[in-house]
Amino acid sequence: MTEKFWSEFKPRDDASSLIIENFFKSLRDGESIEITEEDREKYGLLVTGPISEDTMKFSVEGSRELNEIQQKAKDFVGRYIKKFVEDVNKKNEKEGKKQMEDWPKINIADVKVMDNGECNIVARTGETSYGRVVAFKGEGLRKAYDDYAKEYSVSGEEILPFEEFERLFMPNVPAVSTLIMTADNNILLTKRSPRKVSSYEEAWHLPAGYLDNKDKNERGEVDPFIAAKREINEEVGLTKEQIDDLVCLGIMRNRDGGINEFLFVARTTMRSDEIVDKNIKVGESRLLLHPKDIDGDVRPRKLIKSGKISTVLPALLKIDEVFGKDKKGEPGPELTVPSSKALFFLVDKLLKKMKS
Repeated sequence: MTEKFWSEFKPRDDASSLIIENFFKSLRDGESIEITEEDREKYGLLVTGPISEDTMKFSVEGSRELNEIQQKAKDFVGRYIKKFVEDVNKKNEKEGKKQMEDWPKINIADVKVMDNGECNIVARTGETSYGRVVAFKGEGLRKAYDDYAKEYSVSGEEILPFEEFERLFMPNVPAVSTLIMTADNNILLTKRSPRKVSSYEEAWHLPAGYLDNKDKNERGEVDPFIAAKREINEEVGLTKEQIDDLVCLGIMRNRDGGINEFLFVARTTMRSDEIVDKNIKVGESRLLLHPKDIDGDVRPRKLIKSGKISTVLPALLKIDEVFGKDKKGEPGPELTVPSSKALFFLVDKLLKKMKS
């Protein structure tokens, strides 16, 4: 079964190389990705590219000044998150999971595309943390607000309306995700460890992670492109010298997770087998897909079980149709993460535009 799987996804003809070469040429030429408002809403897309290093401007400012009522709300949020992290870590200790670190994170304040084509991103320091990202996902923010309103209403103090509480304290943490095409025309996916993550456990996904203040370019500016290269190196072992044509296809808002994700595509000079050989446990943590599974193959692939590979991502074009379902069609765990879905969608849109 394993041999059949690998043979099915190996490079199949030279036409694939031509498709990918033309794909990256269109990005270098600035070919725009046109999407509908319905798709923009579905995938949480704030901006679509391509956006190069030259046209992306990322600036970091200090935290906003707060009035007395806002400051009291901020103090409450600080206490709330501290207790939340303590409770999570007590549970993690019992289950043998990694302890949560409430690291400070920069927060996206504004994303704007200018008339000259530049994409300007403004971020702030001192406004959020990893604990807040985890605590406020889903209905977490509403629960925190209800506790805040209850605590301060008892004493008769004025409280913030929910909309202002959300505006001030909902995380917009920047992160990066990259679809990498190998020299032999494959796409490399990794699998999330249930011991290290708080959501989408064991989901297949593209190399991804948070952008931090340490991700700075030669000018000393925080740079999502630097963050993408760092995450690629940490997750799949590729150096920045082995990465070519790194382009941002867009920026999406993951509403469920309080994250603004920069969606990249890139090529590497390495073959997939050269990358795979660097990890002895590849069968347990990595999976290859061929670009043709994006370009035109609309049949969901069967889930394959073997001694090493327990779940195989279905054809990327139809991945939405199997989210949240097991092989019997019943509700089950999701197979990938929102940023990977959005990237698959944008790549597919550009491929279709090239063929039309």
